[in-house]
Amino acid sequence: MIVLDEQLNHPAIIEGIAAWYPGRVAVLTELRVESKVPDEAVPKLLRTVKEPTFVTINVKHFWRVIRADARFAVGTIDLPVDDALRVSDYLRRLLKTKPFDTKAGRMGVVILLRPTRIEFYRVNRKIAAMKW
Repeated sequence: MIVLDEQLNHPAIIEGIAAWYPGRVAVLTELRVESKVPDEAVPKLLRTVKEPTFVTINVKHFWRVIRADARFAVGTIDLPVDDALRVSDYLRRLLKTKPFDTKAGRMGVVILLRPTRIEFYRVNRKIAAMKW
């Protein structure tokens, strides 16, 4: 399951991911209907579904802020809001990149996607990087 942050609740983004991703694509607010989800509540909400990959462009509030958790993955994409429609392309590219191409390879990882580089950390918060 792909769970999109609230600011990515745009039909073109959702449809763009759903066109190639075989699982469910949901927006964070679908996990807690009728309410805004504060950033600090995201981990608890993600634990209510099985092995989700949470995707956000809110790098400042998630990268090196959210703790890695074996029950979910977090993908932060370094894009300005005006370029949010590119999220599907970034995510698709990530999910084709080893070791993130499987759920087992993603779970427990917080990832930062940049145009030419991936940075990530696991539970120990030691940051690793690779070109892509």
